Amino acid sequence: MRIIFQFWRPLDDGGGGRLLLESYRNAFAVSPYNRRLRDNYRVCSTKYQYSIDQGDNKINHPAWIINGGPVVTTFLNRFPEVVLDMRDHQGSPLAVCGLECDLKCCVMLPVFHSASSECVGVVECSMKHPALLLPIFIELKRELERVGLLTIFPVQGSWPHKTISGDMEVAKLEIEKALEIVCESHDLTLGQVWIPYEPNACQKFLVKLSGYSVYFDDDPLSSIKDFYDKFDVISLNTGAGGLAWKTLQTHQPHLCRNIYKVSDNKGVLALLSANAKSKCASFVICLRSAHTRELDYSFEFFWPCTRNHLLLLETLLLTLRNYLPSFKFASGEQLGDELFVETNYQKHLRH
Repeated sequence: MRIIFQFWRPLDDGGGGRLLLESYRNAFAVSPYNRRLRDNYRVCSTKYQYSIDQGDNKINHPAWIINGGPVVTTFLNRFPEVVLDMRDHQGSPLAVCGLECDLKCCVMLPVFHSASSECVGVVECSMKHPALLLPIFIELKRELERVGLLTIFPVQGSWPHKTISGDMEVAKLEIEKALEIVCESHDLTLGQVWIPYEPNACQKFLVKLSGYSVYFDDDPLSSIKDFYDKFDVISLNTGAGGLAWKTLQTHQPHLCRNIYKVSDNKGVLALLSANAKSKCASFVICLRSAHTRELDYSFEFFWPCTRNHLLLLETLLLTLRNYLPSFKFASGEQLGDELFVETNYQKHLRH
């Protein structure tokens, strides 16, 4: 295993007031028997700093200050960042050094104190094998939270339920019952519902309203459930959102036969594409409830790729119609009406 963890903390330069991130004198860890990582990449990291001053430009930058990169976007967006191929960042001297040390990919996590929305720094985890990104991300996030540190920007202080007109609680109860029945009766890996939320003009999120998982012994898709169990919020400022966000935008149902191959997995959702063992299909629809009128809900379901997708869609939609009496498609059709479902390859007409 070839992996390094290190912490980047913010500071000013003590002179011109430039805001910077540095790893020098901060905590780090290197996998055993990897002297090259410690002697080369780690030492190289301590010699550079990242500019996080949004009003800054590249003029008069000292050679040791790097402008831009995943560490910077993680800190500024306050949301995890994933790089599946470091070659995409070869303009950075640290990316070049990482490639020379046989590092191929990385995940960055912002860190918050539990009682504050202020980002106190970024944890970098760089490694050789992309398949390890997802399990290491889940474990690292769990351990940070165990000591009282958050890795997702806390939006709960201004939770969207307070700003939604209509009876959200009635709609939510309907959703929770439907998810449980659909997932249990159809042996679905996971069902969850997202709603859009914009607390201000600069921030846009998907917020998970409800979710339900079915657990099996030796479940090959347990990492998918573990990942989403830790994610109640997805920042759309980072380009993430996946099919759940795409479906909210288009109101078009989407079926993905293998989430490992979906091109809409960007930002932190790229972790799903990095895990080739995630042989999992997903289906997303956009619904509205009479209880909350114009609010769009993104219903997202996951199941193993080996299932008969189109047959499952028919029975799944019929079950949803029975247990979501106040809901219909955001495009106006009733659950049970015929509709076009967009897949990876073509569109299918379903009843």
